[in-house]
Amino acid sequence: MTGEGTAEREPHVQRESSGIGTALSELAGNIDELENRLCPVLIDPVPSTDEAKEQEALVPLAEDLRAHKDRIYRLNDKINDIRNRIEL
Repeated sequence: MTGEGTAEREPHVQRESSGIGTALSELAGNIDELENRLCPVLIDPVPSTDEAKEQEALVPLAEDLRAHKDRIYRLNDKINDIRNRIEL
């Protein structure tokens, strides 16, 4: 494989990774808005005791993917928390 193919692919990967980040930000905003609108029927949240774990260093693309994955897990946890706190 020549360097030309790699140089052409890199911007595509970066652009798509950036698009995922943008989509995750929009999702997070929508979840926050939903939580605010449901506030009158939600039980108070239980404080979290999660501690940050040290992670191995990765190449930049893998680091971005891990950050996106971690954010998806946090957003899923938030949705589950809202679902468990709702009093309907």
